[in-house]
Amino acid sequence: MAAGLIAGATVSAIVNSMEPKTMKMAKRNVGHVIKSMGNIIDKIST
Repeated sequence: MAAGLIAGATVSAIVNSMEPKTMKMAKRNVGHVIKSMGNIIDKIST
């Protein structure tokens, strides 16, 4: 779980450093990406 949160925080930091236009589009997808990344990392670490 912690690994997933760290990955999510890293992704959101990258997204926040992007241009505003890109960020609006990315934010929609990032939520799904963070969830799937978190799930994959949880499976690996478990």
